[in-house]
Amino acid sequence: MDALASTAATRHPALETLRRVLGPENVLTDAGVRTLHGQDVFRKAEPVLAVLRPGGVEELAAAVKACAEAGLPIVPRGGGMSYTDGYVPVRADSVSLDLSRMNRIVSIDETDMTVTAEAGVTWAALREALAARGLRTPYWGPMSGIHATVGGALSQGSIFFGSARNGAVADSVLSITVVTGDGTVLETGTAGSRHVESPFFRWHGPDLTGLFCGDAGAFGVKVRATFRLMKLEPAQEYLSFGFDDHDSMAAALAAIAREGVCSEIAAFDPYLAQLRMKRASLMTDVGALGALVKGQGGLLKGVTAAAKVAVAGRRFMDGVEWSIHCALDGLSEAALKPAVDKVRAAAKAAGGREIENTIARMMRAMPFPPPNSMVAPGGERWVPAHGIVPFSRMKAAMDACEAVFADHAADCERFGIEHGYLMTTIATHAYLIEPCLYWPDGRNEIHTTYVEADYLRRVAEHAPNPEAFAAVERIKKALGDALAAVGGTHFQLGKFYTYAPNLKPANLTALKALKALFDPHGVLNPGALGL
Repeated sequence: MDALASTAATRHPALETLRRVLGPENVLTDAGVRTLHGQDVFRKAEPVLAVLRPGGVEELAAAVKACAEAGLPIVPRGGGMSYTDGYVPVRADSVSLDLSRMNRIVSIDETDMTVTAEAGVTWAALREALAARGLRTPYWGPMSGIHATVGGALSQGSIFFGSARNGAVADSVLSITVVTGDGTVLETGTAGSRHVESPFFRWHGPDLTGLFCGDAGAFGVKVRATFRLMKLEPAQEYLSFGFDDHDSMAAALAAIAREGVCSEIAAFDPYLAQLRMKRASLMTDVGALGALVKGQGGLLKGVTAAAKVAVAGRRFMDGVEWSIHCALDGLSEAALKPAVDKVRAAAKAAGGREIENTIARMMRAMPFPPPNSMVAPGGERWVPAHGIVPFSRMKAAMDACEAVFADHAADCERFGIEHGYLMTTIATHAYLIEPCLYWPDGRNEIHTTYVEADYLRRVAEHAPNPEAFAAVERIKKALGDALAAVGGTHFQLGKFYTYAPNLKPANLTALKALKALFDPHGVLNPGALGL
């Protein structure tokens, strides 16, 4: 967009109304912020018309109503860490919602064991506030939790910390307050009753809460949410195992998950494991070891853990092909021993050998690192796809991904596209496989905004490569389709994964009816969910 067109766009008459509603300082139209909000980790679209920064539910409801009346598409944006076009606009007159001003933890109720947080609260901030009281939510955030928000996770669907025992973010939420597409404020769970003062329970008749989980903001804009609380468990154990091939690793991963004793489980293929270690070598080891000292349950134990990591260095992964890394929580080390024994037995039965638990420890000691993984140690860009399947379909999912890479081998060779795999489990019944693509290409504003400047200075910078990007786009789409074809489902549906067209007729009819009910003007994130 040239300067003249940009100036004309930001003079849209509806923006004057929005400035009156939110204050002129909270309707941002400068080119830099509009450009940033027009891109996610993968795709860079045209700049949005404006970025709106409401400070509370009343302002948000009034802004949504004003946009609906003017026909302006509204694209809610959480922490900006997604990669499936979830908040990338499809229309040039779209406005982006930035809820970073709505970042208050409304209440921590230690009697009823609930926490209510506004949608702009990051998972890192929520964890810190709760940990000070010896509490946590059962699911307590994605790896990108330094930026990822409560509202974004609920809209997109999200897993990782706590997920191997407690499931996804939607399994921990009790109630959501949303603003629907005409500016109506709606509360779910017991908060929707005239006679219940607190959102203490999700199951209050039909589950309205679930309708707004994973909707990519197509049904409503999240305002705040209430989650279950649990007490922090004081004891932790960490286990890592190496395997010679994918099939033995997958068998162990499923067997460990079925025991239901791990809080987190992560597995890597050889490429991704080595990449992780290379990236770690570019970080400040003193800071990492300091985090270990603080986070391992007492000074002596923390110093011992840090010393073990320092001695192991980066060589503990030499000769390791596929690997699994587990974190366990319990009331005491003695209470955890039966669980540790079960995990070791499951790994050994599948042919695994125990290795240094450095990666498992570091993931927990530094759960929400800066998102430097968006740029590989060689300066390559990164984007994943993923699929979620039952354990019985693990091999089919891997075979489907490998078939895609075989079909696109010529493009991978021509453009230097490489790939690796991250795998994890969700509770005792689901497996997530995430093929990650890396390719030499130019950085976008999102990379220079969120990746640490010191890290970027240490890695190569590549020239823009539109042909390589197009090839990656084809491979990414093929991966999504292939995983869906073997029975996979997805988080982060956004506008990338084929959702609505794959539904059975009755389900599609219901989805369209819900969209018309909650978004009568069709302004909430057009294109999301395939609608």
